[in-house]
Amino acid sequence: MGSLEFSDGKRLGSTFQGTLEISLFLDQCYLGRPSKLVNQAVRHLSGFILPTDEFEQINGRNREYFSTARSYYKKIQAADETGLQAKMFLVSLSTFVHEHRHAHDLLGTRIGQGILLNSRECYLNAGMLLESLKSWQMETGKPIPLPLPKDLQGLETLPSDTKELILRSFKVEETENNIMNSQELSPSGLSVRHLLETSAINIQLDFTRMLFGDKAALVVKDAIAKGSQSRLYYEARNEVRDLFISKGFIGYDFDKIVNYLIWCSLSGIFPKGGNVRDDTIHPVVLFESLVEHVTRTSKNMGLIDCQMAVQEFCRRWDLETPENAAKHYSSVFSERVVRAKQLAERSKHSMVFELLQSYGNIKNAYDRLYEIAIKHPYLLCHSEYYITHLFGGFFPSVLIKLLYTKSEEKFLFRSYGYELMNADEWQTISTFAVTLNLFTKGRLSSDDLITENSIYDGLVDGDIWGYRFRFNCF
Repeated sequence: MGSLEFSDGKRLGSTFQGTLEISLFLDQCYLGRPSKLVNQAVRHLSGFILPTDEFEQINGRNREYFSTARSYYKKIQAADETGLQAKMFLVSLSTFVHEHRHAHDLLGTRIGQGILLNSRECYLNAGMLLESLKSWQMETGKPIPLPLPKDLQGLETLPSDTKELILRSFKVEETENNIMNSQELSPSGLSVRHLLETSAINIQLDFTRMLFGDKAALVVKDAIAKGSQSRLYYEARNEVRDLFISKGFIGYDFDKIVNYLIWCSLSGIFPKGGNVRDDTIHPVVLFESLVEHVTRTSKNMGLIDCQMAVQEFCRRWDLETPENAAKHYSSVFSERVVRAKQLAERSKHSMVFELLQSYGNIKNAYDRLYEIAIKHPYLLCHSEYYITHLFGGFFPSVLIKLLYTKSEEKFLFRSYGYELMNADEWQTISTFAVTLNLFTKGRLSSDDLITENSIYDGLVDGDIWGYRFRFNCF
């Protein structure tokens, strides 16, 4: 996903859609350098505890989280009369929630699952790519071009399966970019990325308002609106709101309805009798069509009324309902899990075998999330319910990377929620992803430059590998 980037280009967080890991940059902010108290507060409230810390992890299943957050906010305000540190705290902590929403929107929809599974299948072959490129270098005596050329010019003697992997990696990346960023089908200029950012910003602002009040939410809104990249997403969110307002909609569940329609659009609705793989309606086309239908149905409705309106829309246009579409895709993902396990059984690498087994957990998380969206939509679409259940561990956890760019320190931990993968599996797939990213995009292309630098230095200077690279400029 796009990073949450602010007015000076500094990022506070990003979600890597291929692995569902969240990176948080806690030593940089568009306002300045966060204080030790701000740093501690964000770590404590995000669930990361160092052995030297005197505080314990907060029980998110009761109101302790909210009282602790408000207590930190008051202390930070009292310690800095300028208010800058309080602003850093609000923006940094709400970014944690923003990025979580991205992970759950991707994990619980057809669009996100497709990206996740396609990417993982490429990442898991990173080890084979390393071995093959090393053999090629030893045979030819040539340096390896970095990044690898998309036409594979100069690499014709690579084994066919290696060339196929490289080409597939480029194709997966190109397909993902087209899915996420294409605006060609939208009269309003919306893209899938805009829908995802709208969902995340809605949750982020409501989280801030719920814990710290309207003035705090305005601070975060202003920060997002000033960012070189996040500003575009904020404007897209306003355009989504304008779609409703221009049609006279005054519903009291406005943001909840928007979040629900976004989930329906990303769930992969397709015509009855159609091919589940080929006939899915583009998410942006579906979203704008649903907005048109909902606002014509009623100018003032709640979330449950909106659910009924979506059902009516599907009946009128002979489409599968979101529930039936999700069940169809669940079957498709089950087939991919079976194929993955068959590949794992033939794999010579035990590490790959273990990682492929986690496909089942990912598919099960998808099933649980879509059932929540159908049966209990308020848990996903109502910000207060979503946030309460997020910190209560109700949703799947993801890998959090706390990155300190200046000291090149990195800490990994699992967020609140039930386990999707264990820590070793997260770290392994993350390393595979950064490695493949290094070869296909080149240097300084990863959100996690600490890991990228470590991998690169190991490849060049390591006793085992000793790679030589030639840098390409395209």
